[in-house]
Amino acid sequence: MPAIVDLNKKTITIWQGTGAAAKAVGNFSLDEPAPGKLTLDGDPQGKKIRMETTLFPREKFLLVSRGFNWIQELPFNRRERPLRNIIQAFLQGTISAKFSCKIPGTATRN
Repeated sequence: MPAIVDLNKKTITIWQGTGAAAKAVGNFSLDEPAPGKLTLDGDPQGKKIRMETTLFPREKFLLVSRGFNWIQELPFNRRERPLRNIIQAFLQGTISAKFSCKIPGTATRN
C-alpha cells in the first residue's frame, strides 16, 4: 500500500489502489516524545492502533557487528541448556540427586 508522509503536519496517510480508484484507508499522526523514540497513532479501516518505536544503533545489530557467515560449525546464539548440564553431571557421577514424584491420588514415591 502506498503512503504519503507529511513531516510538516506530522502525518502518514495510507492509500489503497492506484490512480482515480485510490482511496485513503488510514491516517497516522507522528509524535517524537524523546530523541530516538517515535509514536504513531491512527485508525486504519476504523481500528485504533498505537505504535511506539525505539531507534537502535546500527552497530548493535548482530548481523552488522559480527558479520554474516554462511557456514558455522556450532550455532552462535544458542546457549547450553542448564538441564542438559545437570543430567550430564549426574551421569558422570559428579553430583547426586534425589527425585520425588507426587501423582494425584497416590503416595509420594522417592
